[in-house]
Amino acid sequence: MAFFNKVKNFFGIATVVVSIDTPDTFSAEQSTIDGTITVTGKSDQEVTLVKIELREHWRTGSGEDKTEKHFDLGKQIVCDQPFSIKEGEERKFPFSMPFSLIRSKNDEMADQGGVMGALGKVGAFLDQEKSTFKLTAMADVKAATFDPNCEKVLKKL
Repeated sequence: MAFFNKVKNFFGIATVVVSIDTPDTFSAEQSTIDGTITVTGKSDQEVTLVKIELREHWRTGSGEDKTEKHFDLGKQIVCDQPFSIKEGEERKFPFSMPFSLIRSKNDEMADQGGVMGALGKVGAFLDQEKSTFKLTAMADVKAATFDPNCEKVLKKL
């Protein structure tokens, strides 16, 4: 049985579960994403770090003209003090992570309003611009090679 526990720990299975509690939307005017990360022990473990990050997956075009980029918009270490967690125990870590958006030329034009705003919106439509925002929380578990994490897709208003 100890062998199977080592294998599960190696892959991060049955170590801890990470979850994110935050609103599903955010606005471009916000400067922080606020919420709580919950770490729940599935077995007795040592956690060395808890962190959160916001990334944008940006796509434009289609077919051979498709372009994809990833942008790190914000990162924060929520807990850098190692701690032990027992099976069934739950630890909550509130966070307020600052972030800054990266704006395309079409976004900048769309924000101007009027004729320029309309041109920016049309440009984004014609370029087939699409962004997906993902908030990822991760707990660094000492015994796990692949650390448990949680990902939440956020919608920009």
